[in-house]
Amino acid sequence: MSVSRRDFLKVVGVSSLSLAALGGVRVGEWFPVSMPVEGEWRYSACIICGQGCPIKIWVVDGRILHHVAHNFDPRYEGYFAACGRPRALADVWNHPDRIRKPMIRVGERGSGEFREAEWGEALDYVAERLRKYLDRPEQIVVFSHQGCEKGIVKSFAYLLGTPNVTNHADTCHTSADAGRWFLFGKHVGPGGMYHDYERAQFIVFMARNPYGGIVSTPWAKALSSGVSKGARVAVFEVRYSDICEVAERYFLVRPGTDLAVSLAIARLIVEGRRYDAEYLRRFTNAAMLLDSESLEPLATREKEDGKLDYLVYDEAGGFRWRSEAANPSLEFEGEYEGRKVATALTILRKALEPYTPEWAGEISGVHPDDIRWVAENLYTYAPRAFINGGYKAVKFVNDPMLWRVNALVNVLLGAWGRRGGVAWPRKLKIPSPFKAKPRETESIIGYWRKNGYPLASTKSYSMLAIKSILEDKPYPIKAAIISLQNLVSHAPDYQTIIKALNKLEFIMVLDVMWNETCKYADVVLPVPFFFEFDNASLYGVSKAHIGQVSLMTKAVDPPKDVDARSPAWIMYQIARRLLPEKAGEAEIVLRPEEVWRKQCEKLGIDYAMLRKYGTLAKYSEPDFHPLTSKGVLPTMTGEIELINLKALQLFRDHLGRPSNLNPLPTWVPPLWMVKELGEDEFIPIDYMHNLSAINTWARNTKLLIEPIRYEGKDMVFIHVERAMKLGIRDGEEVEVYHPETGKTLRVKVRLTDKISREVIAGIHGLTPGPHEGGKVKFTYMPRHGINTNYLSPFTIIPGTGSAALFDFRVRVRRVGA
Repeated sequence: MSVSRRDFLKVVGVSSLSLAALGGVRVGEWFPVSMPVEGEWRYSACIICGQGCPIKIWVVDGRILHHVAHNFDPRYEGYFAACGRPRALADVWNHPDRIRKPMIRVGERGSGEFREAEWGEALDYVAERLRKYLDRPEQIVVFSHQGCEKGIVKSFAYLLGTPNVTNHADTCHTSADAGRWFLFGKHVGPGGMYHDYERAQFIVFMARNPYGGIVSTPWAKALSSGVSKGARVAVFEVRYSDICEVAERYFLVRPGTDLAVSLAIARLIVEGRRYDAEYLRRFTNAAMLLDSESLEPLATREKEDGKLDYLVYDEAGGFRWRSEAANPSLEFEGEYEGRKVATALTILRKALEPYTPEWAGEISGVHPDDIRWVAENLYTYAPRAFINGGYKAVKFVNDPMLWRVNALVNVLLGAWGRRGGVAWPRKLKIPSPFKAKPRETESIIGYWRKNGYPLASTKSYSMLAIKSILEDKPYPIKAAIISLQNLVSHAPDYQTIIKALNKLEFIMVLDVMWNETCKYADVVLPVPFFFEFDNASLYGVSKAHIGQVSLMTKAVDPPKDVDARSPAWIMYQIARRLLPEKAGEAEIVLRPEEVWRKQCEKLGIDYAMLRKYGTLAKYSEPDFHPLTSKGVLPTMTGEIELINLKALQLFRDHLGRPSNLNPLPTWVPPLWMVKELGEDEFIPIDYMHNLSAINTWARNTKLLIEPIRYEGKDMVFIHVERAMKLGIRDGEEVEVYHPETGKTLRVKVRLTDKISREVIAGIHGLTPGPHEGGKVKFTYMPRHGINTNYLSPFTIIPGTGSAALFDFRVRVRRVGA
């Protein structure tokens, strides 16, 4: 089925206005666009992703959500634009799968059988079950998703005494965050960098499509603006995605082999001396002298700011301290007091020598001349050229090294911290309404960072939390509070996740709609959508780059039969029952406007303007300085470190190994490449679409699903030649199964030649898998899409503690074969 972009946009545009709720008609019915409906605009901001775009909501009779639109503000149109997801909120406001009352489990875990309860009964029941852990509150783990109240949920967890609070990013992007630690001395996530598309001249995308998926619209607008001004684009992908439409050239790459291409590009830049020499001298430790054999720094001394000075070879006067050298040599190699020494850049060059374009082409399937073409354009247009920093980066076990090498390339080009390159974002730290600290006891993440996962994120460790539950390390975990997070769907290997959940004595879930994890809860408490209540705190936009702050205010009440309460209210009521002597200090969360005004005052934000527009920005541009505007990074030298000194201390035993912890860039093969694929074997990939999201409601909403179905993308895609060998026809239903675990999904396939031969790929989560039952249902969710987490093994990447969601094999067979 071929659908033009014009027809697709027409469907999306009409759909976003035509679904409505009016009078006695249930939400989800279709109305003509021209139908006059009296009402009023009410204002809020969207929290579906981390961008906090301003929205306005047309409310009828003061109580019915009719439709949602972007709240236009000319000052910020380059940074915000409400996409199709919030425009679909009219379709979920009164969705049949909303959780309408507090629910207490009556059947076996996994049965989905619950009974309704009043709030008093439900909260008393929760308090009674949690009370037994007050002497050892660390036995409670809190899984909390994004949202402006996530910080408040964390504060209440601390009030209860547990240090164990995690979000889901270790199944999203923390592999890349940890990889960039090697250069910058800190985890740098997608919100920790800003790609200056509008001033760029050459942009490379690897496994990244800003036109689809999370935070798609603001970044897509900036990219489109850059392309319209002449920016050239190259893409490496396992499939033909939206970003390929603006690419000058795109290259299909074997799954998990982008790293080989990146290593070859880095080699070409260093070997050809096409790096920015002055940039490297000023902002990196490229000139640092190291022992050629041990890689120990030749000599260091502590400076007044606590950072390390080091010896270099000054071309104007021999060996000197870095702080005293006039012209440090970048590629010196020689002897010092009988020791063979070389600069960090020289050692880096030798580490990259094996990675020729021919070597990379053999592994990745990309022609060596194409790799040379990309590298040549990168250094021709530098510093206004870069490799995009990616987003979802927990796909293969080598993701930490991939995104580390890509950041290294950007540094070599002198693009990091430069206009037209990659900037540091400016962010505002939102003051918490109240402060609480957990008891001084070892946390889950503290334990695992000392036991095999030293670079695991301290904020995002849901995989390691599951491991702790299963292994009773560092102590038995007895209870879980799961707020707006869907572990069974979002984390790999649902069988392992369910095993961990069933081991717990008590589980409380807070959510808007039924999801896969609800089946295993003891109590399910309904919370409102973000536009149905006054959120208890301002939201510092996590993907901000100019200090954006958003305010989520109530535009409309939930439907009459939905008795939902905010996460802050719920957590306060639990704390009041368990710890009345401490709960008083947190009571301010019940007075959100007082909180907002105090936060605005501390931040220097105009409260009246924030109420009007939903979002304001503090700054006019991001931080264009390689070492941030502070002039120093948290590395040992305070500079960008091409070879990280802390890594040399911690991970010396990984030198020479295909390890993500190797202090030198190296090839780390994906797990699936241990042997050639069989005739019926594929690597499963799922990806985001600009009308989908990981949220259960987005995968279960007619207004978002219908355009995807119309576009013909509710199926999964495989290469036409491989399908023909298996006798599979276009549109046929097939079984995708993991031969070792027996996990199976039925999917419908679409055949194409614009996909890697090794891959079977589809939009994430367009299937409930085997997880419906009892109260838990998914009325509008397709039944023939893919969710790799329903097939995958429970793989945690050593060192980083993040997931590897796609790094395994599945088999495909015709139904009945």
